[in-house]
Amino acid sequence: MVKAVPVLTYHHVNPRPGDMVTVTPEHFAAQMAFLQRSGYRTLFLDELLDWMAGKKALNEKALVLTFDDGYLDNYRYAYPILKKFGLKATIFLVTGWSGREREAVDRQRIFTHQECRELQEAGRPERMALTWPEARQLEGEGLVRIESHTHEHTKNLFADVEALRESLRLSQESFQQHLGKKSTCLCWPGGRYNAASLEAAREFGFTACCTTERGLNIPGGDPWRLKRITVEDTGAGWLRKTLFVFSRPGLGNLYARLKPR
Repeated sequence: MVKAVPVLTYHHVNPRPGDMVTVTPEHFAAQMAFLQRSGYRTLFLDELLDWMAGKKALNEKALVLTFDDGYLDNYRYAYPILKKFGLKATIFLVTGWSGREREAVDRQRIFTHQECRELQEAGRPERMALTWPEARQLEGEGLVRIESHTHEHTKNLFADVEALRESLRLSQESFQQHLGKKSTCLCWPGGRYNAASLEAAREFGFTACCTTERGLNIPGGDPWRLKRITVEDTGAGWLRKTLFVFSRPGLGNLYARLKPR
């Protein structure tokens, strides 16, 4: 019987070893191969929430794969590996970064995390983010769900509730326009939120929120404060150890207190 379900956090997957919040395709493939070989079931977030609420049983090892921000390299490098191993994942997309198409010069370019920041600051985030046609393709093939990471990814957005409400409104309008649905799970930029943020999320139709708080998710847990674990750029050994720890409530909670990040 499953007692806890870890949620893993990725950002970039590309051939830039040592770049910030980046996992190389080789390490990512090794991690995904380990999950398949070890019999892990990957869940979408609604499946996790049903299990936490007692609506659904899990009789096999399970986890959730998430990607923050919605970078182009998720489409180019991570998705083919997910598809190879038949594993499901959720991408939290910054809706204000996505365009309808990408310039030809950018289709094969690999942007570092710092270059992505510079493009965002220069008002050209569409060069390094998923396009809406790519997002529709990923959802249409059944292994990826797209969810909201707000409209502009401002880390201090939580401090201005009216600006946050406008960001959530624009994000949900973008989802409706381009994907024909509303997002149900929100991921906070920088993991920053407060009580007013949670109320705004409820107002705009969200039913759960992902944090950057390290820990594990258990039956009866809080869907508005889903815990996650940031992945390291290494092979299957780190993942094996991490999943062993964070699939066990007592051990995982102790480890999260000792090493909160």
